[in-house]
Amino acid sequence: MKILSAPTRSSIALLTISGAGLVAAFVLGPAALLRERYPRFDNESALSAALGESLTVFWQNGSRSLPSELAELSDYWFRWHAIKIVISALLIVVLGLLAASLWNLFLGTEIRKRWVSIGCAVAAMSATVLALFSVVLLVLNIQATVVPLVALLPLLPEEQADGALAQTLLQISRAVDEPGNPQADSPAVLTLLEQISRYHWTMIIEATALSAAVGTASVIGYRRYVAARDADRPRRRFMYAFLGAAALATTFVMVLLVGAAVGGVADPTAALRNSLGI
Repeated sequence: MKILSAPTRSSIALLTISGAGLVAAFVLGPAALLRERYPRFDNESALSAALGESLTVFWQNGSRSLPSELAELSDYWFRWHAIKIVISALLIVVLGLLAASLWNLFLGTEIRKRWVSIGCAVAAMSATVLALFSVVLLVLNIQATVVPLVALLPLLPEEQADGALAQTLLQISRAVDEPGNPQADSPAVLTLLEQISRYHWTMIIEATALSAAVGTASVIGYRRYVAARDADRPRRRFMYAFLGAAALATTFVMVLLVGAAVGGVADPTAALRNSLGI
């Protein structure tokens, strides 16, 4: 049984070019598409500086409502990752079709053309790994889109010296660490902890569902590997062995993400400190 109909060189070339274009779009697309609407955040240093200033204002405001600049940053980061979601989904489709075409070519290659067979196998494995990596990227970008504020926090400036941001982070650290601290129940702390929990719950839901789906795929791959016992089907056995192993590795990654997210939900204070780098 073939995965798809017999591939042609033109279709494989088209899928390869499309995949390369989507990779470039994933890296460069969000900034290019959002530059006109958000010119202030066009480079990482400006984005980082604006985040530090707006977080300080948020902390000082004493309100659960985000200040205008922090709300604008969150909207920007939401759109940034929403664009990446679309590109990631397209990458999964294109790379999945490319992998299927290359595996079919591998299965149909004559034994005497050994170098062609090896080339097809390497290309098919590479496309498969990249497709699965795109799935992981999709999961991470969905999480960042659902809770963009938390996804922004790691971008805070690393060099804070003794300025306002350094004082803000120190006060947040004391508020979440010291029992009885009067700022422990401040609107900003409550909002940040709520957002942290939501952020990690999103990952738990996503990664749990995906690990179940990919885990099932690994079982199917193993069963087909066992079924293809005939001596004249070594290539099919190799394909199913690789696909099953790749799916199993992806399942393991999803389980790790679930475990990390459960830790974030169980101890949102520690998760907040990690996100703020304090």
